[in-house]
Amino acid sequence: LLPGFVHSSLIPRVVPTGTIGYEYIEVEAGAELVVMGGSELVAGDFVLQSGANLAIANDDGADIP
Repeated sequence: LLPGFVHSSLIPRVVPTGTIGYEYIEVEAGAELVVMGGSELVAGDFVLQSGANLAIANDDGADIP
């Protein structure tokens, strides 16, 4: 796993298509994490604070089960 991160920026953080893992992910209030369709995202710990947003984008047309 890659080192974890805390995302607090008003600019969305995008997780590209593919397989990726982080030790932890924390998305703070007002921030947005965008996971592109076709991704496999693994996190040892995942925190989505109240007021944060998690979006799954299917822009490439991949099926999201």
